[in-house]
Amino acid sequence: MTQFSAILVGNESLLRHAAETLLARGHRINAVVTRNPDLRDWAQGAGLAVEDQDAPLPVGAPAADWLFSVANLSILRPEMLARGRSGAINFHDGPLPKLAGLNAPVWAIIGAEARHGVTWHMIEGGVDEGDILSQRLFEIREDDTALTLNARCFARGAESFADVVAQLEGAGPQRLRQDLSQQNYVGRDKRPEAAAVLDFTAAAARIGALVRGLDHGGYWNPLAMPKVRLADRVLLVAGFEGTEPAVAPPGTVLSHDGALALIGGGGRGGAAALCRRLAPGRHGDPGAGRRGGRAADRSGGAGGQA
Repeated sequence: MTQFSAILVGNESLLRHAAETLLARGHRINAVVTRNPDLRDWAQGAGLAVEDQDAPLPVGAPAADWLFSVANLSILRPEMLARGRSGAINFHDGPLPKLAGLNAPVWAIIGAEARHGVTWHMIEGGVDEGDILSQRLFEIREDDTALTLNARCFARGAESFADVVAQLEGAGPQRLRQDLSQQNYVGRDKRPEAAAVLDFTAAAARIGALVRGLDHGGYWNPLAMPKVRLADRVLLVAGFEGTEPAVAPPGTVLSHDGALALIGGGGRGGAAALCRRLAPGRHGDPGAGRRGGRAADRSGGAGGQA
Protein backbone atom coordinates (compact mmCIF):
# COMPACT_ATOMS: atom_id res chain seq x y z
CA MET A 1 0.00 0.00 0.00
CA THR A 2 1.36 3.39 -1.02
CA GLN A 3 1.49 5.92 1.81
CA PHE A 4 0.90 9.54 0.86
CA SER A 5 0.61 12.99 2.38
CA ALA A 6 -2.43 15.25 2.06
CA ILE A 7 -3.75 18.77 2.50
CA LEU A 8 -7.47 19.09 3.20
CA VAL A 9 -9.50 22.21 2.40
CA GLY A 10 -13.11 22.63 3.49
CA ASN A 11 -15.64 23.82 6.00
CA GLU A 12 -18.07 21.01 6.82
CA SER A 13 -17.91 17.88 8.95
CA LEU A 14 -17.22 15.70 5.91
CA LEU A 15 -13.69 17.12 6.00
CA ARG A 16 -13.22 15.69 9.49
CA HIS A 17 -14.44 12.29 8.33
CA ALA A 18 -11.98 12.37 5.42
CA ALA A 19 -9.12 13.38 7.70
CA GLU A 20 -9.90 10.65 10.21
CA THR A 21 -10.09 8.11 7.37
CA LEU A 22 -6.66 9.14 6.10
CA LEU A 23 -5.07 9.08 9.55
CA ALA A 24 -6.58 5.68 10.35
CA ARG A 25 -4.98 4.29 7.19
CA GLY A 26 -1.57 5.64 8.08
CA HIS A 27 -1.43 8.65 5.78
CA ARG A 28 0.02 12.01 6.77
CA ILE A 29 -1.95 15.27 6.83
CA ASN A 30 0.32 18.25 6.29
CA ALA A 31 -2.38 20.92 6.75
CA VAL A 32 -6.08 21.48 7.30
CA VAL A 33 -7.26 24.68 5.59
CA THR A 34 -10.61 25.95 6.87
CA ARG A 35 -12.66 28.92 7.97
CA ASN A 36 -14.83 26.77 10.24
CA PRO A 37 -13.91 27.33 13.93
CA ASP A 38 -15.18 23.91 14.99
CA LEU A 39 -13.02 22.15 12.42
CA ARG A 40 -10.09 24.36 13.38
CA ASP A 41 -10.45 23.39 17.04
CA TRP A 42 -10.80 19.70 16.20
CA ALA A 43 -7.74 19.70 13.94
CA GLN A 44 -5.61 21.54 16.46
CA GLY A 45 -6.74 19.10 19.14
CA ALA A 46 -5.69 16.26 16.87
CA GLY A 47 -2.23 17.79 16.51
CA LEU A 48 -2.69 18.87 12.90
CA ALA A 49 -1.41 22.10 11.35
CA VAL A 50 -4.29 24.48 10.62
CA GLU A 51 -4.43 27.38 8.17
CA ASP A 52 -7.07 30.09 7.81
CA GLN A 53 -8.69 29.67 4.41
CA ASP A 54 -9.31 33.42 4.12
CA ALA A 55 -5.75 34.45 4.98
CA PRO A 56 -2.90 34.82 2.49
CA LEU A 57 -0.95 31.65 1.86
CA PRO A 58 1.60 31.37 4.69
CA VAL A 59 5.27 31.74 3.86
CA GLY A 60 6.73 28.26 3.64
CA ALA A 61 3.31 26.60 3.53
CA PRO A 62 3.85 22.86 3.09
CA ALA A 63 3.01 20.93 -0.04
CA ALA A 64 1.68 17.37 -0.10
CA ASP A 65 1.20 14.49 -2.49
CA TRP A 66 -2.55 15.20 -2.80
CA LEU A 67 -4.85 18.09 -2.04
CA PHE A 68 -8.48 17.33 -1.19
CA SER A 69 -11.26 19.93 -1.45
CA VAL A 70 -13.99 18.53 0.79
CA ALA A 71 -17.33 20.36 1.18
CA ASN A 72 -15.60 23.55 0.10
CA LEU A 73 -17.71 26.12 -1.76
CA SER A 74 -14.87 28.48 -2.70
CA ILE A 75 -12.86 28.37 -5.92
CA LEU A 76 -9.31 27.51 -4.90
CA ARG A 77 -6.53 29.80 -6.04
CA PRO A 78 -3.86 28.35 -8.37
CA GLU A 79 -1.20 28.65 -5.66
CA MET A 80 -3.36 26.55 -3.33
CA LEU A 81 -4.01 23.89 -5.97
CA ALA A 82 -0.30 23.75 -6.77
CA ARG A 83 0.37 22.45 -3.25
CA GLY A 84 -0.88 19.04 -4.36
CA ARG A 85 2.16 17.68 -6.14
CA SER A 86 0.28 14.76 -7.72
CA GLY A 87 -2.99 16.62 -8.14
CA ALA A 88 -6.10 17.95 -6.45
CA ILE A 89 -9.40 16.13 -5.86
CA ASN A 90 -12.82 17.66 -5.12
CA PHE A 91 -16.03 16.37 -3.55
CA HIS A 92 -19.17 17.46 -5.39
CA ASP A 93 -22.63 16.93 -3.89
CA GLY A 94 -24.25 16.13 -7.22
CA PRO A 95 -24.01 13.68 -10.11
CA LEU A 96 -21.49 14.86 -12.68
CA PRO A 97 -21.70 15.87 -15.41
CA LYS A 98 -25.49 16.18 -15.16
CA LEU A 99 -25.65 18.64 -12.27
CA ALA A 100 -22.57 20.80 -11.73
CA GLY A 101 -22.14 23.97 -9.71
CA LEU A 102 -23.63 24.98 -6.35
CA ASN A 103 -26.60 23.78 -4.31
CA ALA A 104 -27.00 20.64 -6.38
CA PRO A 105 -29.34 18.84 -3.91
CA VAL A 106 -31.68 21.84 -3.88
CA TRP A 107 -31.96 22.05 -7.65
CA ALA A 108 -32.34 18.29 -7.99
CA ILE A 109 -35.48 18.37 -5.81
CA ILE A 110 -36.89 21.53 -7.38
CA GLY A 111 -36.27 20.02 -10.82
CA ALA A 112 -38.17 16.84 -9.86
CA GLU A 113 -35.17 14.65 -10.63
CA ALA A 114 -35.72 10.96 -9.92
CA ARG A 115 -32.10 10.32 -8.95
CA HIS A 116 -29.25 12.21 -7.36
CA GLY A 117 -25.66 11.39 -6.52
CA VAL A 118 -22.25 12.51 -5.33
CA THR A 119 -18.95 12.64 -7.17
CA TRP A 120 -15.25 12.75 -6.32
CA HIS A 121 -13.36 14.19 -9.26
CA MET A 122 -10.04 15.67 -10.26
CA ILE A 123 -9.78 19.47 -10.16
CA GLU A 124 -8.82 20.17 -13.76
CA GLY A 125 -10.13 22.45 -16.48
CA GLY A 126 -13.27 24.43 -15.61
CA VAL A 127 -15.40 24.15 -12.48
CA ASP A 128 -16.56 20.54 -11.89
CA GLU A 129 -15.10 19.42 -15.23
CA GLY A 130 -12.31 17.10 -14.07
CA ASP A 131 -12.21 13.34 -14.53
CA ILE A 132 -14.43 11.33 -12.19
CA LEU A 133 -12.74 9.03 -9.66
CA SER A 134 -15.78 7.76 -7.75
CA GLN A 135 -19.51 8.33 -7.92
CA ARG A 136 -22.58 7.12 -6.01
CA LEU A 137 -26.07 7.44 -7.48
CA PHE A 138 -29.30 6.93 -5.52
CA GLU A 139 -33.03 7.54 -5.74
CA ILE A 140 -34.60 10.76 -4.49
CA ARG A 141 -37.46 10.00 -2.12
CA GLU A 142 -40.86 11.65 -2.45
CA ASP A 143 -40.44 13.29 0.96
CA ASP A 144 -36.80 14.34 0.60
CA THR A 145 -36.00 17.93 1.54
CA ALA A 146 -32.80 19.90 1.08
CA LEU A 147 -31.89 18.85 4.62
CA THR A 148 -32.43 15.13 4.16
CA LEU A 149 -30.90 14.98 0.69
CA ASN A 150 -27.81 16.84 1.91
CA ALA A 151 -27.51 14.33 4.75
CA ARG A 152 -27.73 11.45 2.29
CA CYS A 153 -25.06 13.11 0.14
CA PHE A 154 -22.82 13.30 3.21
CA ALA A 155 -23.28 9.58 3.84
CA ARG A 156 -22.54 8.64 0.22
CA GLY A 157 -19.59 11.01 0.17
CA ALA A 158 -18.11 9.35 3.23
CA GLU A 159 -18.61 5.89 1.72
CA SER A 160 -17.11 6.77 -1.64
CA PHE A 161 -14.10 8.58 -0.16
CA ALA A 162 -12.79 5.15 0.80
CA ASP A 163 -12.82 4.27 -2.93
CA VAL A 164 -10.70 7.32 -3.72
CA VAL A 165 -8.20 6.53 -0.98
CA ALA A 166 -7.92 2.93 -2.19
CA GLN A 167 -7.12 4.16 -5.70
CA LEU A 168 -4.35 6.44 -4.45
CA GLU A 169 -2.94 3.65 -2.30
CA GLY A 170 -2.86 1.36 -5.32
CA ALA A 171 -2.23 1.99 -9.00
CA GLY A 172 -3.32 5.61 -8.81
CA PRO A 173 -6.45 7.53 -9.87
CA GLN A 174 -8.87 5.49 -11.96
CA ARG A 175 -10.12 8.28 -14.18
CA LEU A 176 -13.40 8.46 -16.08
CA ARG A 177 -13.60 11.40 -18.46
CA GLN A 178 -16.80 13.43 -18.26
CA ASP A 179 -18.99 14.02 -21.30
CA LEU A 180 -19.18 17.78 -20.86
CA SER A 181 -21.84 18.07 -23.56
CA GLN A 182 -24.18 16.65 -20.89
CA GLN A 183 -23.22 19.16 -18.20
CA ASN A 184 -25.80 21.44 -16.60
CA TYR A 185 -24.05 24.10 -14.53
CA VAL A 186 -25.84 26.03 -11.78
CA GLY A 187 -24.10 29.23 -10.73
CA ARG A 188 -23.94 30.87 -7.33
CA ASP A 189 -26.46 33.55 -8.24
CA LYS A 190 -29.26 31.32 -9.53
CA ARG A 191 -32.47 31.68 -7.52
CA PRO A 192 -36.00 30.25 -7.79
CA GLU A 193 -38.35 32.19 -10.04
CA ALA A 194 -40.38 35.03 -8.54
CA ALA A 195 -38.35 35.00 -5.32
CA ALA A 196 -39.95 31.62 -4.50
CA VAL A 197 -43.48 33.02 -4.22
CA LEU A 198 -45.70 29.99 -4.79
CA ASP A 199 -47.74 29.88 -7.98
CA PHE A 200 -50.90 27.94 -7.16
CA THR A 201 -51.80 27.52 -10.81
CA ALA A 202 -48.95 25.01 -10.98
CA ALA A 203 -49.43 21.33 -10.22
CA ALA A 204 -49.37 20.30 -6.58
CA ALA A 205 -46.29 18.14 -7.08
CA ARG A 206 -44.37 21.04 -8.60
CA ILE A 207 -45.27 23.35 -5.72
CA GLY A 208 -44.30 20.67 -3.22
CA ALA A 209 -40.96 20.14 -4.94
CA LEU A 210 -40.15 23.85 -4.65
CA VAL A 211 -41.00 23.92 -0.94
CA ARG A 212 -39.09 20.72 -0.17
CA GLY A 213 -36.10 21.86 -2.19
CA LEU A 214 -35.86 25.01 -0.08
CA ASP A 215 -36.49 23.28 3.25
CA HIS A 216 -33.15 23.26 5.09
CA GLY A 217 -34.68 22.24 8.40
CA GLY A 218 -33.63 25.31 10.34
CA TYR A 219 -30.10 25.42 8.94
CA TRP A 220 -28.82 28.29 6.81
CA ASN A 221 -30.79 28.65 3.58
CA PRO A 222 -28.51 30.09 0.87
CA LEU A 223 -31.24 30.71 -1.71
CA ALA A 224 -34.75 31.80 -0.66
CA MET A 225 -37.68 30.93 1.56
CA PRO A 226 -40.85 29.80 -0.24
CA LYS A 227 -43.68 32.25 0.30
CA VAL A 228 -47.44 32.64 0.08
CA ARG A 229 -48.53 36.15 -0.85
CA LEU A 230 -51.87 37.34 0.51
CA ALA A 231 -53.55 40.70 -0.02
CA ASP A 232 -51.86 42.40 2.91
CA ARG A 233 -48.97 40.19 3.94
CA VAL A 234 -46.46 37.56 2.90
CA LEU A 235 -46.28 34.25 4.76
CA LEU A 236 -43.14 32.14 4.83
CA VAL A 237 -43.65 28.46 4.10
CA ALA A 238 -41.66 26.30 6.49
CA GLY A 239 -42.44 22.90 5.01
CA PHE A 240 -44.59 20.75 2.74
CA GLU A 241 -46.83 18.14 4.35
CA GLY A 242 -48.23 16.44 1.24
CA THR A 243 -51.41 16.63 -0.80
CA GLU A 244 -55.07 15.85 -0.28
CA PRO A 245 -57.77 15.29 -2.89
CA ALA A 246 -59.85 18.41 -3.44
CA VAL A 247 -61.80 20.22 -6.10
CA ALA A 248 -61.22 23.94 -5.79
CA PRO A 249 -59.88 26.81 -7.90
CA PRO A 250 -56.11 27.23 -7.64
CA GLY A 251 -55.16 29.35 -4.65
CA THR A 252 -58.34 28.70 -2.68
CA VAL A 253 -57.59 28.43 1.04
CA LEU A 254 -59.73 25.48 2.09
CA SER A 255 -58.69 25.57 5.74
CA HIS A 256 -55.95 26.81 8.02
CA ASP A 257 -55.35 27.05 11.73
CA GLY A 258 -52.43 29.47 11.88
CA ALA A 259 -49.82 26.77 11.44
CA LEU A 260 -51.18 24.46 8.75
CA ALA A 261 -52.98 25.46 5.57
CA LEU A 262 -54.75 23.52 2.88
CA ILE A 263 -54.59 25.42 -0.42
CA GLY A 264 -55.90 24.41 -3.81
CA GLY A 265 -53.34 23.76 -6.54
CA GLY A 266 -53.58 23.58 -10.31
CA GLY A 267 -52.36 21.12 -12.88
CA ARG A 268 -54.10 18.66 -15.16
CA GLY A 269 -57.13 16.76 -13.94
CA GLY A 270 -58.44 19.55 -11.72
CA ALA A 271 -57.12 21.15 -8.58
CA ALA A 272 -55.33 19.28 -5.83
CA ALA A 273 -55.06 20.70 -2.33
CA LEU A 274 -51.71 21.33 -0.72
CA CYS A 275 -51.00 20.91 2.97
CA ARG A 276 -48.09 22.90 4.32
CA ARG A 277 -46.78 24.48 7.50
CA LEU A 278 -46.88 28.27 7.46
CA ALA A 279 -44.53 30.44 9.48
CA PRO A 280 -45.74 33.95 10.31
CA GLY A 281 -44.51 36.57 7.88
CA ARG A 282 -43.36 40.02 8.83
CA HIS A 283 -46.91 41.23 9.37
CA GLY A 284 -48.18 38.36 11.52
CA ASP A 285 -49.74 34.95 11.08
CA PRO A 286 -52.72 34.07 8.90
CA GLY A 287 -55.15 33.95 11.82
CA ALA A 288 -56.49 30.83 13.45
CA GLY A 289 -59.56 28.95 12.37
CA ARG A 290 -60.47 30.93 9.27
CA ARG A 291 -61.70 29.12 6.19
CA GLY A 292 -62.25 29.98 2.55
CA GLY A 293 -60.86 32.84 0.48
CA ARG A 294 -57.92 32.86 -1.91
CA ALA A 295 -54.17 33.03 -1.68
CA ALA A 296 -52.84 35.39 -4.32
CA ASP A 297 -50.87 33.79 -7.10
CA ARG A 298 -47.53 35.37 -7.87
CA SER A 299 -48.81 37.22 -10.91
CA GLY A 300 -51.34 39.42 -9.19
CA GLY A 301 -53.91 37.93 -6.87
CA ALA A 302 -57.50 36.85 -7.00
CA GLY A 303 -61.00 37.26 -5.61
CA GLY A 304 -61.59 37.44 -1.89
CA GLN A 305 -58.39 37.40 0.14
CA ALA A 306 -57.83 35.24 3.23
